[in-house]
Amino acid sequence: MVTTRMVVFLAGLLLSATGRIMNTAALPLLVLERFDDPVSTGLVLAARVVPRLAIGPFAGILADRLPRRGILAVTNLSTAGLVALVPLSGSLPTLYLLAILIGVFDAVAQPASFALLPDVFPAGMLARINTLAEGLFTVAMLSGPLLAVGLVALSGITAAFWFDAATFLVATTTLLVLKPIHARPRADRSTGEANCPGPRIWRLASRDPLLRLLLPINAVYGLGLGTLQPIYLVFAVESLGAGDAGYGALLTAVGVGALIGITLSPWLGPRISPRLNLSLLAASGAVLAAAGSAPTIWLAVGLLTVAVIPESVAHVRMTIEAQRRVPADLRGRFHGTAMTVVSGMRPLGNVLGGGLLAILAPSAAVIAVAATWMVAGAGLALILSSLAADPDPLETAPGTEPSVSH
Repeated sequence: MVTTRMVVFLAGLLLSATGRIMNTAALPLLVLERFDDPVSTGLVLAARVVPRLAIGPFAGILADRLPRRGILAVTNLSTAGLVALVPLSGSLPTLYLLAILIGVFDAVAQPASFALLPDVFPAGMLARINTLAEGLFTVAMLSGPLLAVGLVALSGITAAFWFDAATFLVATTTLLVLKPIHARPRADRSTGEANCPGPRIWRLASRDPLLRLLLPINAVYGLGLGTLQPIYLVFAVESLGAGDAGYGALLTAVGVGALIGITLSPWLGPRISPRLNLSLLAASGAVLAAAGSAPTIWLAVGLLTVAVIPESVAHVRMTIEAQRRVPADLRGRFHGTAMTVVSGMRPLGNVLGGGLLAILAPSAAVIAVAATWMVAGAGLALILSSLAADPDPLETAPGTEPSVSH
């Protein structure tokens, strides 16, 4: 059943996600237009990522200690103000400072957003909410760059950033409806662990085999995404001779595959054990290897679309399992740690992707990444089997059903 709370939450999420994607697309355009510095187009985007590495776990502590709606309201309003100032910046150092500050508020917001969901929706609705949220985020990833470029072409770079700022302002108003449905337990401060992101998380993971593997899974996921980013461009242009349009087609295939996987996850997810979930990641690698061997751009696009589907199903399911298994007073710290792992592995993957292209043909580089993904998925599935006598049944909160979508 669709509720007002669900619609309001998803509307706010779509607005804020679109704003973040637009900002990512418009920042390099601003650098080129105002300062004619190609090198800084990448550096200014990197400046937004650095805060995630530095404060990710500590942002999780804030999400566990402070009202999560309040955190999101402050970060949205602050981001809106900073984004509105970006087109007014008159120097590159000022632009770098604004990018870093935007990254700080983004890093603080992400754990709070993850941890808020079980606070404002019943456990039985988490599958549906996460599925819709992932789908809308993918829509934002596909439409955000087009919207940013279109606004720049029609009204100029300043209008694009001010529209971006407006999305954060409107998204803030949706938080008024999202009042918690139950009281949050207070963090235990008697041992000082409330101020440290590590000990209780590691103890929790030691008791739950799936949680023990979630951080390695996130690390492999982030590394793989980062590695493939530079490879796709060279693969499309040099191996397939499809030019920039071919590169765009490959990126579109990733988005379409993600949407298909997200659409299927409410039906497939509850029927898939955690061990089979990891095996799906190995299957995703096998299809990706076939895409790397494709002789034409259209066959590569089709295979890449299929390769992303199982990865997308697995990603949604793992997110739901983390929200169900991690106690309310630790959700922020857990997601903050996971976010830091992914954020750190992506740039490392970018470097690795460039290194692979230096020693391998683009198609061979795709196959190498795919083979690594296959080994990682199969290996983690075997490890999960060895850690638990019966790892297959999915745990759900007492009194809830594993699936709420039909």
